[in-house]
Amino acid sequence: MVAEEIRPPYGIYQLKVDDKGRLKLPPYFQEFMEPHRVWFVTSFDGETVRVYSAEAWQCLRVKLREKGDEGEELAFFAANFGLEVKIDGQGRILTPGEWRERLHLPDGMIPVRMYWNHDHFLVLPEALYQKKMMERLGKVKIDELLDQGQ
Repeated sequence: MVAEEIRPPYGIYQLKVDDKGRLKLPPYFQEFMEPHRVWFVTSFDGETVRVYSAEAWQCLRVKLREKGDEGEELAFFAANFGLEVKIDGQGRILTPGEWRERLHLPDGMIPVRMYWNHDHFLVLPEALYQKKMMERLGKVKIDELLDQGQ
C-alpha cells in the first residue's frame, strides 16, 4: 500500500513568533512538514522568511549556482540568515535571529502570516502583510484571471 502524499496547506494563516524566536505551526502544517524532517529557514530580503525542505533548498542552491555571480551573492545572503531546523516536540520551528532583530518589536512577540508558495512556506510580518494587502486591493483583475470576464 502506497502512503497518500499530503498536499500543502491552502490559505494564509495568522501566527506568532514567540519571544524565543519559535514559530508555532498549525497541526496541518506539522503533518505536511513532518515527512521532510529537516527544513532550511532563511531570508532573501531581510523582511520575509522562507522555509524550505532540505530537498527543495538543495534544488534551489543548484539553480542559484547556475545563475553565476548574482546567484552566488543571493545564496550567500540566504546563508547569512539561514539555519537548518527540525520541528520540535511542540510543533515549533526556530526563525532567524537576525531577521527578528531587524523587526525591533518591544515585547518580543512577532505577529506573522504564513502560506505555501510553490516550493516553500513564506512568512511575512503582519505589518508587511497588511501593506501588501492595501497595495493590491482593487488592482487584481479577478474576472480576467479567472476567465469569467467574457
